[in-house]
Amino acid sequence: MDPDRSPLAGLAAVISAHLAEWAETSAYVELAIYGTDDAPAIAGTIDAFCRRELGAGVARGLFHQSSVGAVTGVVLEDGRRLVIK
Repeated sequence: MDPDRSPLAGLAAVISAHLAEWAETSAYVELAIYGTDDAPAIAGTIDAFCRRELGAGVARGLFHQSSVGAVTGVVLEDGRRLVIK
């Protein structure tokens, strides 16, 4: 599979698009929660969590928003739709 078309690349693109909205400031929430503001690294952390805790990886990213906290919507490989807060 082309790495740019992988499910994690898609989730990273969703996260990156949201972070671009905050271009004038640092991504303080992502830095506090994930220790980074790197979208591919955040996507990898979310995927690892889903695999470890739910037994399925991310198939597709739906949304990512942050303000005081962060919330990400994904579809898992087994078809479950999930919101991670």
